[in-house]
Amino acid sequence: MNLLMAILIALSAASAQLGEGVVTGQILNSDGMPVVGARVMAAEVGSISNFSSLAETDAEGRYRLERLSAGRYYILTGLVDVPTYYPGVLDWMEATVISVTRGTPTAPVNFRLVKLPDSRYWPRYG
Repeated sequence: MNLLMAILIALSAASAQLGEGVVTGQILNSDGMPVVGARVMAAEVGSISNFSSLAETDAEGRYRLERLSAGRYYILTGLVDVPTYYPGVLDWMEATVISVTRGTPTAPVNFRLVKLPDSRYWPRYG
């Protein structure tokens, strides 16, 4: 009976993972250099302040947002009060919406962090 329960739990976990989406990409600064250690978020369209997934860029500026439900998202990074939205804009109304579907990987979402007028990207990454 314990083996049967273990199998059922494993199958349940596997089927739950099939329904989750992943968004990957790379963040560069305006000079084309990778942005290391930046937080990248997925926010559901219609709920811009509710982040569905959060990741941090690696040494090459790459990130991986996991466990996304099927739906439509904005991808953003940078300062909390002045984020950069994909494809590299400061206004969410100009941002491109990314569609996440079950079991289908999205194309890489690569974009450049917008350089602010006072020459900072984000305090750690300027």
